[in-house]
Amino acid sequence: MKGILQVKKSDLFSSEDAFKFASSIVSRGGKITILASDGIILDVENYLPRHDTDKIHAVRILTPYQLENVLMTNDSDAFYIVLRGSIIRNWSRECFESIMEIIRIKTYFKGAVIAVNIVGDLGIHSLYMQKAALDHPKLDRNKGLYLWEEPLPL
Repeated sequence: MKGILQVKKSDLFSSEDAFKFASSIVSRGGKITILASDGIILDVENYLPRHDTDKIHAVRILTPYQLENVLMTNDSDAFYIVLRGSIIRNWSRECFESIMEIIRIKTYFKGAVIAVNIVGDLGIHSLYMQKAALDHPKLDRNKGLYLWEEPLPL
């Protein structure tokens, strides 16, 4: 069961983007968790539909360990993860790689739909993000998202 993974880097964050993504998941009958690091302001009042409060959950992420724990224990169909670059620059490389591996596993084996938005400069982690985003996924031209595929034998 293959899921969808979208990784993007942006200079600005818009709550509207997160809730548009969330609404598309909910309209298909799924549940979504929006994970936001420190420095990210979610405008829940203006963008969260009142009737979807049981399907859309927002969680503030304070540490990389909390992010790992939420990803591993949450049973949502989809995740929208928005992280401030200046915050995750302080995370260790091992921690960051572990989070990316959990995201890959959740997408590939559990069929989860995950969008990761990094706001601002990543520092040294940008090298790992480029490698993680370009080596494994294949672009689906219809949706503009990355779909995981089986690795080809050498």
